[in-house]
Amino acid sequence: MFGLRKPGRYSPTAEEKEWIVNFASNPVDNFDAPQWEKVLEAADNRTDDQRSSEDYLALALDAQFEKNYESALNFVFAGLRLAPEDKKSQAALHAQLGILFKSLGVQELAIQNLDKAISLDPENASIYDAISDIYLEQKKYREAETKSKDAVRLSPDNPEYLRSLGEIYFKWGKFDRAEVKFLEALQIEPECPEFYISLAKVFLAQKDYTKAADNFKKSLELQEGLPFSLQALAEIYIRKGLLFEAEKYIKQALILDPENDQLCNIVGDIYFERKLFIKAEIEYKRALKFNPENAKAHKNLGHVYLEQKKFSDAEFQFKESLKLDPQSAIPLINFKIIPQDLEMDNQSSEEIKQAGA
Repeated sequence: MFGLRKPGRYSPTAEEKEWIVNFASNPVDNFDAPQWEKVLEAADNRTDDQRSSEDYLALALDAQFEKNYESALNFVFAGLRLAPEDKKSQAALHAQLGILFKSLGVQELAIQNLDKAISLDPENASIYDAISDIYLEQKKYREAETKSKDAVRLSPDNPEYLRSLGEIYFKWGKFDRAEVKFLEALQIEPECPEFYISLAKVFLAQKDYTKAADNFKKSLELQEGLPFSLQALAEIYIRKGLLFEAEKYIKQALILDPENDQLCNIVGDIYFERKLFIKAEIEYKRALKFNPENAKAHKNLGHVYLEQKKFSDAEFQFKESLKLDPQSAIPLINFKIIPQDLEMDNQSSEEIKQAGA
């Protein structure tokens, strides 16, 4: 397939066209490393006078994978100038152009090109899914739902499209519908840990911590060391007051990502709740070492200093937290606790009082 240099414009076979168009529609599921290398090498070795629109599609995909968006755009435009009567190839190129514009943040042009792709290839579910994703980013939930339903209609056995529809309902706040779609996805692919995470997030949003924990644990049974699941379980067990369980999960997450300031912060929270203030102080300082702009870590460290009656240090940390996040509430900061003779400028004191209100 895709032989090297030939005189004149290369005309790919129907099989070659189908492969590259399908690959462009879903590079993850259709990835075949030897075949892709063969296709790309052939396209790269042909001159502009020899390349087909499918060659340009392959080159555009490769440039996009490398985040070389300017070259990718040029390749797509070159491909669109060829074989305008070939609707499948033109649709794939317009879809690729839409995805490139989405990557560049030009959403309206992205939608225009994806709509054009649909008009040329109305049975391609992946294009509907791509437009749906843009509408979801724009919080146009109704439009996102419509396009996502079209993708599911065209490819009802694709669990990823069901999950996408579930994500729309989740972000829309329609948790019952989201749960249904995630369960339908799991019926098709019951060994997918990401689907259990999606389902767990639905229960978490509804404060059903038991069901959320069960599904996060199921994701870890299928794939060990999932950072999101480990962190979520730690936070759930903190809420439930099961601090030793929480510590077990968060320390597993820290092994995977030891310089994650958010994880250090959670470890600090566990020690704080156990009144191990020196250990909490160490963890909050570690969080700030990895991210000095972590407003929550500054606030939490301020709480530790209050417990240790280090009032000047507490004041400094609360001020830093407020600088970074002026909307942050500081419920423990109460000037009945801090000695009245502590020197504080009036403006900062007022800001802290308002935050603690």
